[in-house]
Amino acid sequence: MDIMGFRLCLIYGRHANVSGLDIGVFGCSVDGSLFGLQTSAILNYIGSSSGSLQIAGIANNCLEDFYGFQIAGIANNASGDCIGAQIGTFDMTKGMYGAQIGVFNKAEKAIGLQIGVVNWSKRMQGVQLGLINVIEDSKCPYMLILNAYF
Repeated sequence: MDIMGFRLCLIYGRHANVSGLDIGVFGCSVDGSLFGLQTSAILNYIGSSSGSLQIAGIANNCLEDFYGFQIAGIANNASGDCIGAQIGTFDMTKGMYGAQIGVFNKAEKAIGLQIGVVNWSKRMQGVQLGLINVIEDSKCPYMLILNAYF
């Protein structure tokens, strides 16, 4: 079932596509795409590309490209590209275009900024600020405090 407007899930809700507000006490799941705001105390899940703001107490997960902001107490994941920002303890995405702010940030390819204790990227155009910074394809792949590659 598609939802346009507002969805409130008292325990856990699952629908095909959502456009609007998706609010859950414990968790929200969208098999297709979500365009709007998805928030819950524990887990948010999106099965397809999304343009949204996800806020979760524990984790956000998007199985394809994510456009917007993911904010979680523990983990954010975008299995495709993340165009926007991820803010959480652990932030992971295939391609990051924007910013990751957390304790551990990981992106296969990154264009933008990573701020954390450990920042890792295979290829990057941008800046890493943190205790341990890794840009594998750089001439100087491992740096403390600051690493940059353009």
